[in-house]
Amino acid sequence: MILFFHDFFLSLKLYNTKAFLYADQTILIMKSIVSDIDGTLTDKKRRINIDAIRALREAEEADFKVSLCTGNIIGFALGASKLIGTSGGVIAEDGGIISYNSKIEVSGSLEEPLRCYEFIKEKVDVAPIFLRKTGIVVYNIDVNEILDIARKHNLNVEVTDSGFGIHIKNKGVNKGNALKKLAKMMNIDLKDTIYIGDNYNDIPAFEVVGYRIAVKNAVKELKEKADYVTRKSYGNGGAEAIRKIIGDY
Repeated sequence: MILFFHDFFLSLKLYNTKAFLYADQTILIMKSIVSDIDGTLTDKKRRINIDAIRALREAEEADFKVSLCTGNIIGFALGASKLIGTSGGVIAEDGGIISYNSKIEVSGSLEEPLRCYEFIKEKVDVAPIFLRKTGIVVYNIDVNEILDIARKHNLNVEVTDSGFGIHIKNKGVNKGNALKKLAKMMNIDLKDTIYIGDNYNDIPAFEVVGYRIAVKNAVKELKEKADYVTRKSYGNGGAEAIRKIIGDY
């Protein structure tokens, strides 16, 4: 058995494929990497980490399909993908917009999130909202307060904290469901996919992929669901995660 696994992993290395062996002898052969951006590939000031860019390009050279998944707008996500040089798709607006090979799919609308915002204004003084195509982002309010308002008024919304703002979207709009759609567009299996993240809005993505990595600065709830937690934080942790995947760390 030991000889078999030695030969097996040697053959994987020769073919630029990364495998993870679980304690129950289950082998996952990974082909796709999806990474969050803010807090995962950036520093505390949201500046992109240069070493993380290098690592992403190394992953592409090792024949991994790399996709980006962010709570930010689609223009930001597409620009980041182009400048970094990733060949996979992009997920923007916390799961609201998906793009691959020039095809764009939009989920949800602004109607219900804006209804929620009107009720929020009656209760608290919140900062000006940031309108997106599929939802809104607010600040200066706790997620649980918004959830209480949504339940009270029977609003069909999903609320998540990205660490940079509170996202209010239509029910079912999240990174996990967006990944399911992207996987079909890219013709990949999510069990062959690794996800790297740092915050609460990455939890739905963790729930649908085969292997999960949290950077050191990630929230406790995400770390508890991770298969691996990096020793380094922010973009340095993202670079560490990617190099662990391609076998160079």
